[in-house]
Amino acid sequence: MTDEHNPSKQNKRNSRLTVLFLLLAFVGVAFAVTMRQQYLKANEQIAWTKDYDKGLTEAKNQNMPVMLEFTSRNCSACTAMKTQVFSDKAIGDIVNTTVIPVRLDISEMDVEQANKLANQYNIWATPTYVMLSPTGQVVGRSEGAMPKDDFNQWVQLTAQQATSNSHSNASP
Repeated sequence: MTDEHNPSKQNKRNSRLTVLFLLLAFVGVAFAVTMRQQYLKANEQIAWTKDYDKGLTEAKNQNMPVMLEFTSRNCSACTAMKTQVFSDKAIGDIVNTTVIPVRLDISEMDVEQANKLANQYNIWATPTYVMLSPTGQVVGRSEGAMPKDDFNQWVQLTAQQATSNSHSNASP
């Protein structure tokens, strides 16, 4: 009896082909996701730090406001901000020269740290942006995605308030 007439060998071959197909599909999807993430990172114009403590220390040392971005991996509004707002060179220039930008991806943090920061800054949704004075006081916040012009205006207004507050709180 030949292999093509043997149902047992035919089933094994079909099983192997199915496994091979599924494996290739998985690798293809993983590759596409990785490339998309690299594309998003490559096109962003903002020099984010992901280290919360480092961002606060840098802001205090340079007497600059801190802009916290609370984001998460599977957030479509966060992705929209990355592709439509943070990819804009003018936005990048304003953010990079006006504030210390700190990206806090709650999907990458340990649960304890994510809960602590979410409670501290009253975070209920992503993306949420919180502007801090150089001394760490909350000056402004915004939830959800927004158009470039609105984001630009929010950054400039709240950063100005943050530096005004820090100057008025400075001792003579």
